[in-house]
Amino acid sequence: MDVADGELRLLPMTRDHFPLFVTWVDRPHVAQWWEHPRGPDQVEREYGPCVDGSDPTLVFVAELSGTPVGFVQVYRLADNPEYEQAVGVPHAAGIDLLIGEPELCGHGLGVRLIALAAEVAWESYPDVTGATAGPSVHNFRSVRAFEKARFVAVRQVTVPGEADDELVLVCPRPTGR
Repeated sequence: MDVADGELRLLPMTRDHFPLFVTWVDRPHVAQWWEHPRGPDQVEREYGPCVDGSDPTLVFVAELSGTPVGFVQVYRLADNPEYEQAVGVPHAAGIDLLIGEPELCGHGLGVRLIALAAEVAWESYPDVTGATAGPSVHNFRSVRAFEKARFVAVRQVTVPGEADDELVLVCPRPTGR
């Protein structure tokens, strides 16, 4: 699969994607960094409301040349006030993602997914002034992908309930958006 030139798109996640998501988060390269949700019941509790629209978090499955390869979620930090306070970035959108297929890691797919997720943030939340990400301070691959996508590290924070400190990375909203 051509990571650099293949068509990459985000499709709204449906419950039909939940089994694939469970498979992805159980793979060692994801499980190391993605604590929860785990298993079908937890995935339903976490993402069922997003799919139904009762939770404002936007959830997507990333497809590369028609093949599902990853997951992206985009949310307004203000909808998660405890997290917004912990990371200290007001008026921003948050981006989380994973690449579910290990052979696709390290080839630039993460940078492309981050750019697509940022576009979703700008289009969905016209009031946000930037986008944030909070990978583990030890997840060097993720940190580097966000830096390549023009995010800048601003601080390390301890988020209640998270196993590891996060490195807060921020990308200001492009002018004219």
